Amino acid sequence: MARLPSLLGLVTLLSLGLYFVDSLQQVASIVLDISLFGWADLMAVLLTRRGINVYLSITVSTVLMVTAGTLLYFCLGVITGS
Repeated sequence: MARLPSLLGLVTLLSLGLYFVDSLQQVASIVLDISLFGWADLMAVLLTRRGINVYLSITVSTVLMVTAGTLLYFCLGVITGS
């Protein structure tokens, strides 16, 4: 469990780097979606360990990751011009 945030961070940074290559933008988008789901899962597990209700922690982590993903894709679209 200790290596999971590092691995997710590496995959997220790799997908963000690949997003700026036009031919790999669709692949990077898929990898970024998978890493965001990983972050949501990790956040739900950590919230549950802190004593928050399982359903509430899943809901909170999902809402936060969807919001973060939407903002991230908006920023990437503005930066890349697509």
